[in-house]
Amino acid sequence: MQRGVDVTNRLLSWYSDRLTSIAKRREMLNKGIVALDTSVHEQKLNFVRANITELNRRMAALCESSERGFPTHGNFIKNQMPQPADEASQWLHKQNKRLTDELNEKSRLLEQLQKEKRLAELKLLAPSKGRPVNNYRHSAILERPSAYVKPALHHQPQIYMRPIAPTPVKVHDTLL
Repeated sequence: MQRGVDVTNRLLSWYSDRLTSIAKRREMLNKGIVALDTSVHEQKLNFVRANITELNRRMAALCESSERGFPTHGNFIKNQMPQPADEASQWLHKQNKRLTDELNEKSRLLEQLQKEKRLAELKLLAPSKGRPVNNYRHSAILERPSAYVKPALHHQPQIYMRPIAPTPVKVHDTLL
């Protein structure tokens, strides 16, 4: 029993240290001083929060069982206190949203970098081939004359009654 009292005293001291630490962090946040890597601190805080929640649940179950006497196996299962999942679920929802937002931002950045890379490659290819780059909506090189020109057909005289298909001879340009 004395060992339990010693552990409980250390636990009370630890709790008061945590409360002091949290108060200092709040003051720093109110002053605008923010830690460089907040995600690490947040993970540590969530780990400690989960351990404290579990410890509180076990202490409450111990106090409750001490008042009623030692529970049998069936009573112990029925009388277990529900875990307070509100804080944990809220944190998980926030963390999920934060990670989803971060993933979306990284995906947008990746797409933008890929587009820039493609454009840079096209710009490098265009001068080497001697062609101008058509940069319409970041598409591939599209070279198209302003109008297609079809040569006029010139009919040759038929010799020896053998039909000869007309061959294209450029007499003048006609538009399609």
